[in-house]
Amino acid sequence: MTLTLPILATDLRSLSDAEIAQQVTGNLACAQMLHTVRMTEMTMVDTTMHLMQLAAGPVLASDAPMFPLLENLEGGYHAARERYFADAPKVAGVLNRRLLVDSFQSFEDFVRDCLRVLYFAFPYFIYGLKDGRDLPDVGVDDLFSAASLPEARAAVVARRVSAFLQADNIGTVLQKAEQRLTVSVGLQPSDLNALVELSAIRNALTHSQGLVTERFLGLLRRHKVTHGYELNAVLTVDRPRAEAARTLVDRLASQVAGALTKAVPHLQSYHRGLASGVGV
Repeated sequence: MTLTLPILATDLRSLSDAEIAQQVTGNLACAQMLHTVRMTEMTMVDTTMHLMQLAAGPVLASDAPMFPLLENLEGGYHAARERYFADAPKVAGVLNRRLLVDSFQSFEDFVRDCLRVLYFAFPYFIYGLKDGRDLPDVGVDDLFSAASLPEARAAVVARRVSAFLQADNIGTVLQKAEQRLTVSVGLQPSDLNALVELSAIRNALTHSQGLVTERFLGLLRRHKVTHGYELNAVLTVDRPRAEAARTLVDRLASQVAGALTKAVPHLQSYHRGLASGVGV
């Protein structure tokens, strides 16, 4: 089953304010569900690989194969045994790095989905604010390549949200979103510092093979994050750090979804004011 955000295919013009609020609330819940599904799939793969490692260790610890099947391993039992114990730490490291990177990516996708829902339902959060006026207008391609007005609207929203997310790290993006929407999602300084550090680690693992670069350290300095990293060191991700990343993004996704859902009446009222020229 593929989960989507149904509101992005909905023509909201015929809906009442109460119906739009219901759509927004339901789709914010859907955004959180999408995050949960991604994290569950990731956990299943990670747990399976981790259990296979745990099970393989004792089996291959014996000098002689414990089961006849092991005699048919590629290159023979002893060669396979040597490969396993040589590669096991590397495999564990790869799994931990993948878990951390994918956890952060899932949270970014969750924030993206939440903003898409809100901007689609309340477009004056884009067009009615002063910083939104400098963004490009609807392109001809948006109109002629879309099968419907909601599809064209969704394409514009997706582009604006992507530009917003690419402008800074996810913690700062959330702070800017709070200011733009005039709501609070309850982020604590420790949460913001953890997101900055996680963003730096993800970027290093993805783009510089885990090397601590000046850009990595600069990001932490800019946000006044206390750390013990050294220039040109290679990052290692152990199991506790990978698990901590997963726990952090799960908690924050639940927190952000809850705060935005609770704020829907305020968002609707504030957006109505923007649409009528109040506060623009």
